[in-house]
Amino acid sequence: PDEVNRGSPIIILHFMAQQINCVKKKKDDEIVEGAEDDIRANSYVTAFQREYDEEKGELNWKIVDFRFNGAIAYL
Repeated sequence: PDEVNRGSPIIILHFMAQQINCVKKKKDDEIVEGAEDDIRANSYVTAFQREYDEEKGELNWKIVDFRFNGAIAYL
């Protein structure tokens, strides 16, 4: 992205999370997507970059990118 400061190092983190793919209507609990036993291994990629805060005089980590990277059925 354009807002990324190219002068500061970027750390890329890839992680996976087990998630239940089930979306229900709040009103009556009707399932509109997935199923209660549809467990998936979802893959995500996040990029962090340090940014200097001149007011506080400190370096802080900032998330500069976050992306869903795919999913597979978890058996």
